[in-house]
Amino acid sequence: MVAGPSELPGAEIVTFAERYDPRPYHLSEIAARESHFGGLVASGINTMALWNNLRFEAEAGLDQIAGVGLDEVRFHHPVRPGDRLSLRVECLAKQPSRGKSDRGVLSFQHELSNQNGELVMSLRMQMLAAR
Repeated sequence: MVAGPSELPGAEIVTFAERYDPRPYHLSEIAARESHFGGLVASGINTMALWNNLRFEAEAGLDQIAGVGLDEVRFHHPVRPGDRLSLRVECLAKQPSRGKSDRGVLSFQHELSNQNGELVMSLRMQMLAAR
């Protein structure tokens, strides 16, 4: 399953950071240039919010009941203003519910990449879904 690309404008990075992660390298291009990032970058939580939106596109047609968990969340490469992110999702396993035959748990590997093919975030997700 795939989704995207979706662009993350610099103004969105700053707006998100002002409310949820007010670190200088998320708030100001000038301050960010002097950071170890060398420029403005999105926070990990901002990246996860964009990922979450893309995953709904990738999972179109699945009847999700609830998220069960996220594992092995990794941020591999910073997300910068104007990056166009795409998501690739692979189903790793399906486990029918033992107690309710109308549902089961799906396990997925998610990989979020930028327009240059650089992996920016990866994670494993478990979802309770209707069968």
